[in-house]
Formats: sequence, C-alpha cells, structure tokens
Amino acid sequence: MTLIPEIKPQQSIELLKALHILTRDGKLNQDTRRKLKQVYHLYHFIEPLLTELMEENEMLWKLKEMEYVEKIADRIGEITISGSGNVISQLKDIFVE
Repeated sequence: MTLIPEIKPQQSIELLKALHILTRDGKLNQDTRRKLKQVYHLYHFIEPLLTELMEENEMLWKLKEMEYVEKIADRIGEITISGSGNVISQLKDIFVE
C-alpha cells in the first residue's frame, strides 16, 4: 500500500478501514480525505483544552492509567492480584502514589 500523507504513522489502518475512512483496499477517497482533515482541525482546536483539563483533574489521570492497565491486561490475558488483602486496597496501592 502506498503511503497516504493524511494518515499519521501511529494510526491504525485497520481501525480507519473499520470506520470507513479508508476503503477496503486501504485508499482514501476525496470525501473521506476532507472529513479526516476536518477531524484533525477539530482535534488541534480541542487538544490544549483536553491537556489543561487533564492537568487540573487527578481523577482523569487515574482513569487514563486504568485504560493503559486494561490494554496491558488485554494483551497478556489477565492480571492476578494475590494475597490475603482486600483487592481494592491492592489496586489502590498499585495506582495511587
């Protein structure tokens, strides 16, 4: 497949296909190219607001951390917490400084 300038290296080609941004053969037509550019403009507009919000709200950081843990767990299959302690306390020990 040829490189498409609008597609960033970290983006998932399969996800873009599933969202019908790319065609089944991995191409970008004019309509979806325009829509993708609109999404990029919106993202660049709200990115500073999202960053500021994350910096001001500790709970959002904790939720983001849990999202990463979930992704790791999906890849390794499971996370086992052992011992006689309370599971919630163990999770808190893992994720709270």
